[in-house]
Formats: sequence, C-alpha cells, structure tokens
Amino acid sequence: MQIHPLTRKFYEKYLAGEGVKGPNFSCENYPCHHHPQNCTFCYCPFYPCRDTSTGGRCIKEKKVWDCSECTWIHQDEVVKCINGKLGTILKNVEDLQKKRKELLKLRKECLKKTRLD
Repeated sequence: MQIHPLTRKFYEKYLAGEGVKGPNFSCENYPCHHHPQNCTFCYCPFYPCRDTSTGGRCIKEKKVWDCSECTWIHQDEVVKCINGKLGTILKNVEDLQKKRKELLKLRKECLKKTRLD
C-alpha cells in the first residue's frame, strides 16, 4: 500500500515541526469529527487500524477503511500520549509503513491509557 500524497505532505510538515497543534479552526472542514477536536493527527499515523472499537469500519464494496466516525485520535489526552513516543518511531514518512508494528504497539499502549471502557 502506498502512502497517500496528502498523508505524505501532512507528515513531512509534522516531522519538520510545522504541523498543526490542537484545533485547526482555519480548516474548511473543521470540525470533521466532533467539536471540540484536536487536529494534531488529522491524518492518523495508525491508518488503517482496522479496529472498530474506536469508530472505524470497513467499507467492503470499496475495500477501504473508513475512520470518519473515529473520535479517539482527536482527544487531547490521546494526542499527548502519541506525541510522547511517536518521534522515536517516525524519522521519515516511509516509517509509517516500515515501522507499522511499532506504531500499532504505540496505538495499543495509548488506547489502554486513554480508554475509559
């Protein structure tokens, strides 16, 4: 699976320290999930997580993962948890694919810390 061009552009900015931090009120789609939302990870580093417990679902006829109902990654506490270790995993955009197992391990760790269920 190739990294989508918009995801690539987003993470190039993120890795350069130029990414959005917190809500992005200037975005024409804000809020795309809920209000208030943290837009630091507008493009999820775990996509596709294939975990329905956070609101995602598979659209079988299109063979794509839909995370439009996921609000988990847009919570301040979650962003803080992810940011705490993401920099040690991602050194370049290709690491979104190359270090998939490490990323999903981080996701699991942050889910455990931030989920109330």
